[in-house]
Amino acid sequence: YYTLLNEMYGGEVTGFSNEMDVLKAEMNIYRFQSDSECKVLVCDKSGGEGRNLQIADYVVHIDLPWNINTIEQRIGRLDRLGRDIETPVTSVVVHSNNSYEEQLFKFWNEGLNVFNQSLSGLEIIMNDINQKIIESIKTDFEFGLYRLIPELIKEAEEMRETVYREQIFDTTALRFRPLYIELEKLLANYQFNENQLFTETMMSWASLAGFGQIRQGKESSLFSFDENSFSLKSAQNSFLIPPDWENYLSKKQNETVIKVQRGVESDNEKNITHNNRMIKGTFDRDTGIKNDYIHFYAPGDEIFDCIVDNALYSYRGMCTAFAAESFVEWKGFIYTYSIEPNERLLLDEGISLYNLGMFRQYLATSIQVVPVPFSVYKEVDDKIVISEHKRITQMGYFNRSDTIDHLGRRGKEDGFLRIPTRSRSSNIEWFKSQYSEERWENLVDKSHSLSYKKAKKNFVKESNLAGAKEMIEQLISTKESRMNFFGEDYYESIDETKRQYEIIYESLIKPIIRLESASFVWLVNNE
Repeated sequence: YYTLLNEMYGGEVTGFSNEMDVLKAEMNIYRFQSDSECKVLVCDKSGGEGRNLQIADYVVHIDLPWNINTIEQRIGRLDRLGRDIETPVTSVVVHSNNSYEEQLFKFWNEGLNVFNQSLSGLEIIMNDINQKIIESIKTDFEFGLYRLIPELIKEAEEMRETVYREQIFDTTALRFRPLYIELEKLLANYQFNENQLFTETMMSWASLAGFGQIRQGKESSLFSFDENSFSLKSAQNSFLIPPDWENYLSKKQNETVIKVQRGVESDNEKNITHNNRMIKGTFDRDTGIKNDYIHFYAPGDEIFDCIVDNALYSYRGMCTAFAAESFVEWKGFIYTYSIEPNERLLLDEGISLYNLGMFRQYLATSIQVVPVPFSVYKEVDDKIVISEHKRITQMGYFNRSDTIDHLGRRGKEDGFLRIPTRSRSSNIEWFKSQYSEERWENLVDKSHSLSYKKAKKNFVKESNLAGAKEMIEQLISTKESRMNFFGEDYYESIDETKRQYEIIYESLIKPIIRLESASFVWLVNNE
């Protein structure tokens, strides 16, 4: 099939087989995943294992397996995380008429609906079904399978109904309903344009920390890193500890990725020398999971961890001062706060943090953004300021010097306020001349105190401490009922249980409210 299709359609067809050279086969998979001109991938059974082929629309079953798990594996190469849910996987099944194969197809298709529906939950009976099929043909070669099919369909339908009822039971646990609500809020906040937002954030921080990168096209989500594009000065300024480049590149997985990438590039671009110490990858989850040979910068990867650790533990990004064009005139501080249970109270009493699991949901999960204006701007509504702050932060500072001016900049290049030209000093020198140290400390102390009180009030308002109290009372009541039924020795002392829950509740009503960032913001009316 591969030879015939290749002769007819040339470069539109590629193949993957155990009989091929390993590197050549891997390059063919990479070409199918990344080359829009390559439309057909012909595989032997090895293609049904561990591959990410979400970009494909059809799976053509040239042979029909007798083991249903093999079919599920095949379809699973296409029906994977990251696939567009609006584009179903279409199976094209080739089989002979009036044969065992036809009967088997009807059972797989009509009985188990394997070509249209996942077998998730039915795995428990699949091996048994496969064995029954083999035994039916052994005992009655002519009619055994025909007689067996109705019985198998009935068994599969009953099992699917049982699995469905159990799934419904699991997902309707009322005890965790508040958690589901909070998760929905979080998803709504972060799913909008999440991949692009995350990629741009990671690349901005990488640049700040000293990681130079090569972008594969203006709109591409692909980036390449190597040690030659690394800025030692930026790393020193941001206290970045870079990864061990030799060790990073010599990892077997990375070596394979580089070989495949270079092999395909060399095939496409003859006589071009490539940098074998550079690896092409992405921070975009969808891109990463759809292509086995685009390196995915994700947790556990040294470059990813290096950038994230630097962002978390460096002072950079926690405080800033900037001016930005807006439709309102406003000047003041904007503080952001997070909240979490006071885990120290549990640790001091020797209580496992695991016990906090079902109670975290009762604390507010959103970040509090609190503006504190200078007195002359008190009439401007906080909602307007927060909305403008969100717009500006999502827009980003890089390449926006026409509308955003970094007031801490030490260079003398002009931003939109043109401070260096007007005052003949850098932005930071001009800024210090506007606010003496004593005045500045007074402004920061007062605004921080006001913002903390406001954030705490908002957190209390958005938390459901009454719900936590009710949950604790229900759990204690349930335990008391069990003790009355089984006897005192069956469970630990109810007094100890009450003590633990009291401390858990105390950790909620005395939470840790953490200052995440502080900004001096000057919104400049663009009129």
